[in-house]
Amino acid sequence: ALGDRFNVIRQEKVKAQRASIATQQRLVETLQNSERELEQRVAQRTAELDQKNRDLSQAIASREDVERIARHDIKTPLGSLAAAPGLLRAGCSPSPREEIVLGMMERAANRALDMVNLSLDLYQMENGSYVFKPATVNLTELVLSVVQDLSVHAQSKAVTIQLSGHAPPVYVLGNDSLCYSILANLTKNAIEAAPEHTAVDIAL
Repeated sequence: ALGDRFNVIRQEKVKAQRASIATQQRLVETLQNSERELEQRVAQRTAELDQKNRDLSQAIASREDVERIARHDIKTPLGSLAAAPGLLRAGCSPSPREEIVLGMMERAANRALDMVNLSLDLYQMENGSYVFKPATVNLTELVLSVVQDLSVHAQSKAVTIQLSGHAPPVYVLGNDSLCYSILANLTKNAIEAAPEHTAVDIAL
């Protein structure tokens, strides 16, 4: 009876060991299957990211091509506009009022040409590769130019632009065209936000 008991215990131990080994094998197979699925998902995701990167690079290259073509195509008519006031002055003697309008046209066309030329700088600013090369800028002169250029826009809204006193020249280090763009945008926004028959005060 004792021998039979030992045999039963031995058989139960063997069965338990076999069950443990089978469980471990199933666990190993499950882990291996999970690893294969994870590797497949990682490979698929990597392929998708690579394709998106290629598409993004192609889109950036296409945008650069479009911007380069646009700069080239826009500069020609802007150059003609900038030269037109000089041609009109050569053919006749404009009145003071006409000279003001011609000057506004000339400055606006030249500013637009400067901004087209600076479009590459703006792109470099976006991607963080812009190298700042400061030059002396007369802010007072720029403000007076902005006020004159936006006077027609202000009159259309019955808004007046007031300068606080006659400020002496104020010089800063910057970029003339970009400073003009900032001042013009700020002043234009103020004009558009101002109620009719009010004033926009500028203090420098």
